[in-house]
Amino acid sequence: MGGTSQHYWRGRTAEFSNRVRKSTLARSGQSFEALGLKTYTSNEDHIADLLNEAWKNFQSHPESFAQWENFQIEELRRKFGPVA
Repeated sequence: MGGTSQHYWRGRTAEFSNRVRKSTLARSGQSFEALGLKTYTSNEDHIADLLNEAWKNFQSHPESFAQWENFQIEELRRKFGPVA
């Protein structure tokens, strides 16, 4: 009987996992919206994009990275104001 039970669940475990994952994602999205949270989009200015760009710049041009970094810091200060 144990072997039959294992055989029955073998194909259904992935199906069940997918249903749980999809349901969790849908409910999470609804909860985030209810809280007023927004999803990340690259169309907006995000610090994550700037950090990714910084890493690429550092790897490709390490000798001029400090100059690039200083420029980006000044841009952030212009956009968001000085740090209190």
